[in-house]
Amino acid sequence: YVVCELSNELIGINPSSGDILVRFRLTDDSFAGFAAASALRAHPDQTMLAASCRGNDKVVIFGLDASGGVSWRTDHSLPHSYPRDIAFDPAGDALWVAYERSAVISRFQLMSQGKLRHTGDLFLSSPVSICFANSYLQEGTLCPK
Repeated sequence: YVVCELSNELIGINPSSGDILVRFRLTDDSFAGFAAASALRAHPDQTMLAASCRGNDKVVIFGLDASGGVSWRTDHSLPHSYPRDIAFDPAGDALWVAYERSAVISRFQLMSQGKLRHTGDLFLSSPVSICFANSYLQEGTLCPK
């Protein structure tokens, strides 16, 4: 799977043949403003994908089936602007969003069917990438040490 920034879409590609299998726009046809895809992440259990979109400031959740087929599940308006990167925590319980222009990282609890519940913010200067190298989240803190 690939997200394309300028066309603002998710594309599923067959890795063996290179054939395009599926395409999804990350915005609906009624959205007329600037929107650009910025990150794509797979859930640790491989049952969903999350894509972030700058401009309309959303995260789009897609379902994945056992054969790798993808389907639209839901999208979420975000509380801050310009989501640059996203990451599922190692346990798959939360999605973290780094907002490049808002100087904040948000944590969202992952609910059923890919719904998200905002649970906290960490204020930083222009965060652009998130990486979980070790799991400190088991200690119950908002963010890794």
